[in-house]
Amino acid sequence: MITVYIPLHNAAAWCQSLELWPGFRYVASDNGSEDGSGDILRQKGVEVITQPTNLGRIGNWDFCLQHFAASDALWMKWLFTGDRLLPHAATALERAITQYPNVRLIFGAYTAVTASTRYTNYAFPETRLLSPVDYLTETVRRGNIFGAPVSHCYHREAVTGGYTLGSRPWVADMQLCLSMGVRHPVLYLKEVLGEFHHGQRLYRSQFINSVSTAVDDYLLRQETTSQLLELTGDRLECDQLLRELDTSLEATLIGRSLQRATSIQDVEPWLHPIARSPMVGGILRHLVSLSTKERLRQIRQNMGK
Repeated sequence: MITVYIPLHNAAAWCQSLELWPGFRYVASDNGSEDGSGDILRQKGVEVITQPTNLGRIGNWDFCLQHFAASDALWMKWLFTGDRLLPHAATALERAITQYPNVRLIFGAYTAVTASTRYTNYAFPETRLLSPVDYLTETVRRGNIFGAPVSHCYHREAVTGGYTLGSRPWVADMQLCLSMGVRHPVLYLKEVLGEFHHGQRLYRSQFINSVSTAVDDYLLRQETTSQLLELTGDRLECDQLLRELDTSLEATLIGRSLQRATSIQDVEPWLHPIARSPMVGGILRHLVSLSTKERLRQIRQNMGK
C-alpha cells in the first residue's frame, strides 16, 4: 500500500473538506498548526504526528521523507494542503507499479485549478519510461517536467539511496525528483492523479512572479546540464542547451524584474548568479536605463516574441 504524506500547517477548512480515498495509508506531519488541523485529520483516521517545534516548510517535507524511509512502506506520495487526489489514483499507481517493476519514481498528469480556470497538465503525450538522459535533457529545455507534487510517487530505494531538497525552496520539489531519479528509470503516467489548486498554495502565490524564483529555476537547470554532461560527455549538445536556457530566461527576467525597476541597483542582486550570461546582464542594464514608457514598450515587444 502506498503511504500518502501530508505536510500540514493551519489548513482546517481544507482538512474538513478532504476526501480520503481507499487504497492509501495517510500520514500527516502537523507543523505547529494552531487551528485544530491535526485533530480534524486524526478524527478522519489519519495518523497525525505533531511536531514539537516548527520545522519550516522544507524541513517538514524532509521529516516526511525520513519517516517514510524508517517505515516498512515501499512507496510514498505527497498530498499538500489545498490539493486533491482523485478516487482512482491508488488503483492507477498500483497498476503502474505492477506493470513497471523496475521504476523507482513515478509522476503523472494532474489538473491545475485556478480561480477562473481548470486545465490538465500533460508532461508528455503518452505514458513513457524516461532514462536519466531523457528527463535531464527535458528538464533543461522545459523546466520542471515533474509538475505538481500531487502527481509524484517515490519508491523507498529512491529515498534511502540518497536525496536532496537543495538550498532553493522554490525548486525543492524538482531538486528532489532530480536527485532521486538520476539513479533509476522514471515513469511518466498519462493518467490524471489529482488536482493542484493554485490559490490555496500560499508560498506559490507569494513568489510565483518574483525574480528570485526565476533565477532559482535557471540555476537548477544549469546544474542539471552539468549532470547531463557527466552522463553523455556531449559538450556540444550541452553548450547548445545552455544557450537555449539563457535565451528562455531573457523574457522571464524582463517580465518579472523590470516593469517597476528604476535603477540598475533594483536588479543588480540577480546579475551575479547569472554572470555566465552576458546577454542577459546587458539586456537588464539597457532596459533600466530607459524611460518607463519606452521600457514597457520593449518589455511587451520581448514578451511577445
